[in-house]
Amino acid sequence: MTEICHIYLQINVKDQVLIVQVKNEGSYFEDNLMEKLRQKQNASRGFGIGLLNIDQRIKLLFSDEYGLSLRNEDGFAVATITLPFQKEGAEDVKITDC
Repeated sequence: MTEICHIYLQINVKDQVLIVQVKNEGSYFEDNLMEKLRQKQNASRGFGIGLLNIDQRIKLLFSDEYGLSLRNEDGFAVATITLPFQKEGAEDVKITDC
């Protein structure tokens, strides 16, 4: 992409779940991309194996309720990673509202 684009990173903790969201302006995820990659219905274009690997590793470590999801929203490609969050041991984590 040669035009200016914006990438936004948002991190929230809600109900002991860490939600990391990356929004990329001007990009687009194919509908049901993760499912198509799982079913080998879509040939990877250099990024599919990594996306599946991230999702599978999170699910193996924490359970199927966590992982990676992809969607399109208001002109943005949105990737969301959900992980369990425990406040214990997080004394050094600073949460700020920017």
